[in-house]
Order: sequence, then C-alpha cells, then structure tokens
Amino acid sequence: MSIKKLYLAWTDGCTVYQIFFINDILFPKSAKLSRRYGLREETEHDLLTDTMEVIYYELPKLEKKAEEYFAGRLELESLSNEEKWCIFFKYHHEKQAKRLISELCEKEEGIMRAEIEAKKIKRNLIKYFEEMDQIKYEWEIQDKIDAACRKIEVELADTKAELADKDAELQRLRALLESGKPLEEIIDQLKTK
Repeated sequence: MSIKKLYLAWTDGCTVYQIFFINDILFPKSAKLSRRYGLREETEHDLLTDTMEVIYYELPKLEKKAEEYFAGRLELESLSNEEKWCIFFKYHHEKQAKRLISELCEKEEGIMRAEIEAKKIKRNLIKYFEEMDQIKYEWEIQDKIDAACRKIEVELADTKAELADKDAELQRLRALLESGKPLEEIIDQLKTK
C-alpha cells in the first residue's frame, strides 16, 4: 500500500487542518490575516495531498479592525468568518472587549458555543486551583505541626537528660547525707567536685 493510500485511509478522506493562532506578525509586508500551506515538493511544487492544510493566523493584524469596531466605524457583519473567530480567540479573555465578544456570541452560534466551553474550562481550572491551594495549605499546616512536634521531642529529650543528671546528683547527695559523715566534710566534698 502506498503512503498516499495509508494517509487517505488514516484521514478517512477528510481534510486535516493544523491551525496556529500566532500573537506575532510573520509576514509584515502582507496584510493577509491567514496564510494557508499544503504539503508540496520543494522544487517542482507539486501538491502531495489536499487532505492536509497548515494555517497560520497572525492575530496582531486584527488590532486595526478591533480599534475600528470599538470606535464605532466597523460593523461585525463586514468581517469574514475567519476574522470573527480570530477576534474571538484574541480578545475573549480581555475585559475591555466584553461587548465585542457578547455581540459575536449573539450573532455566531459557533462562537457562542466556544465561549460557553471556554467558561466551563475556566470554571474547572479555577476549581482545580482552589483545590490545589487547599491541599497546599493543609500540607503547610501539617509541616508546621510536624516541625513543632520535632522541636518538642528534642526539648523533651534534653529536659529528660537534664533531669537524669539532676536525679543522679540528688542520689549522690542523699548517699552522702545517709553515710553519717559530718556536715562540714560533706560540704568540703561537694566543693571539690
């Protein structure tokens, strides 16, 4: 089986698109928003397949149209579908573009669905990060508790050692007192040690 037949079987005859939204200008001499590429041979330029296309959208080229919209000089109806989608991807998270995104969602069902999904993802991410913050907080508290327990254990061991030393000294004093020696002799013994 040839590579082309394998590829066609893999794609099931559908066109596969690789779409890149770039927040930079790759081709400054061109006003085109999108650049479409197929797989072509290097020197003879024959098309390998028409079932795969790579598309680059240069999002900064939309800024002028967005500015015209915000200034009231441009209606959404004058934009192509590609421009509407690119505006959505570039501006949907910006607060100053809320009116623009709302209008796009009202007029374009696909964009409205994309906005709904984006909000679901955002809510899920917020919930995830809140849960991670809670877990991190609990770990930090547990670390503090563990450190305090270790400090108490060390202090307790030191205190036990001091008490054992004092107990040994007390036992020695008792033994000296019980030995029946005169008090002056016991005091002299204590002074020398």
